[in-house]
Amino acid sequence: MGVAKYTRDEKDRITGVEYQSGIKVKPVYTPADLEACGFDYQRDLNDPGEYPFTRGIHPQGYRSRAWTMRQYSGFGTPEQTNERFKLLIANGQNGLNVAFDLPTQMGLDSDDQAAQGEVGRVGMAVDSLRDFELAFKDIALDKIGSGLTINAVASIMLAMYQAVAEKYGYRKEIISATPQNDILKEIVGRGAWLYPPRAGVKLIGDTIEYSVKELPRCNPVSICGYHLRESGATPAQEIAYAIQIANTYIDEVLQRGLEIDDFVGRFSFNINIYGNLWETVAKFRAAKKMWARTWLNATGPASRIKRCFSSGACLAAAVRV
Repeated sequence: MGVAKYTRDEKDRITGVEYQSGIKVKPVYTPADLEACGFDYQRDLNDPGEYPFTRGIHPQGYRSRAWTMRQYSGFGTPEQTNERFKLLIANGQNGLNVAFDLPTQMGLDSDDQAAQGEVGRVGMAVDSLRDFELAFKDIALDKIGSGLTINAVASIMLAMYQAVAEKYGYRKEIISATPQNDILKEIVGRGAWLYPPRAGVKLIGDTIEYSVKELPRCNPVSICGYHLRESGATPAQEIAYAIQIANTYIDEVLQRGLEIDDFVGRFSFNINIYGNLWETVAKFRAAKKMWARTWLNATGPASRIKRCFSSGACLAAAVRV
């Protein structure tokens, strides 16, 4: 079968492109398009590190600071996971992203009949505080921060992390942990949840309130648009759901009498890298701008900054984008 041949004119006949979010764009843009849409530099873009943070939250981005690299890791027994952690740190990793097996995620002991065949498969098995002690043995918890990739029982895992750190001589005020702790994304997009939505949200509120009062360097929740995107959401839907989920947690905490600046600056987001490069870049920029504008009334500058963990099929980096 012959290969179709096109003339130069035929190749240049594309008049529009539609991204996965259903957004239609022109093949080429010029300054005239900015003028037509009423573009205002300070309002819509501004300098890096300046509101609305469209171009990034730091003036010089990562030319002035290194990314925190956290390879998602953990498997089998806590002893095996500890060996992996030490190997990664010895080779330059400056943070941990802890994987838990499915029974642990669902609050099951390893000897539960429902856990059969799943123990230690997609993360380490945790049945007691002793398992945490083994997993973090000889890890410098005053220098190494840990992401705890778990949701339904995230509050328990955070409590274990604090208990282990204190046993090893680290004050709770200096340890850094980020439990994923996003139960609504589990209900909407993944399925590893235990309690009804209202009770689950209350538990997340408890974790946030406790962290504000007792764990000043911990980020008590990481809102996961990533999983919604992997479950079929478009890039635009991913950000819309993520921000609405974050707002639900915020409402829960505000009802307890805390002020927005007490906690929202410690929220982080897990956002997906997938598909069209330009749509992904636009998604990140739009998300930062929307978040900044949502909390314009906050007085603390950190409250308007959208911090993100970004990952895709071949990339995982905890970065403040």
